[in-house]
Amino acid sequence: KLFVLGTCFEYEQNKGPIYENFKIKPVNNYAKGKNLLRKYIEGLIKKNTILTWARLFYVFGKAQRSKSLIPMLCRSILINGVTPELRSSLDRLDYVSVEDVADVLHLMCECEVPSGVYNVGRGQTILVKDIANFLFSLLEDENACLKITAETNDEKAKVNFCADMEKTLSVLGWQSKSSFSFTVGNH
Repeated sequence: KLFVLGTCFEYEQNKGPIYENFKIKPVNNYAKGKNLLRKYIEGLIKKNTILTWARLFYVFGKAQRSKSLIPMLCRSILINGVTPELRSSLDRLDYVSVEDVADVLHLMCECEVPSGVYNVGRGQTILVKDIANFLFSLLEDENACLKITAETNDEKAKVNFCADMEKTLSVLGWQSKSSFSFTVGNH
């Protein structure tokens, strides 16, 4: 049994629900590396080896990479005292908590899971602008909230996709347990 983490950036499509069988066209070097690794492993493994490839969507939580959206927004307000410019505030992304990811990965390791790709996300999107406004409300910075809202009215979303979770739900009986606001509020 071999278990590897992939990324949603392996997929070509960036609109609507993303299914595991969608076309692969990595959009950055990180995704290209993941895809090359998957192909390499598939070429090496024996027929009786189970390869579980978990494609993670936007994971957030404790110890998150400092350049990610949520830590960057918090740091910008708390340390720098400024409202950051959001280039893609109307994008809609599938954010899933690190606790939910740990839960499903544990299930994948412990259960008899058929070989294949499995999406790991919440299966629903959240507006980047709403994440910013939620964080600013937690930080009690109403001016930041209003500035972000006012500056993004004419912007068009470039990205609007989420994990289709049907396969992961049917094979593992798993779905995300926490809401975005509940999980972010605890960090």
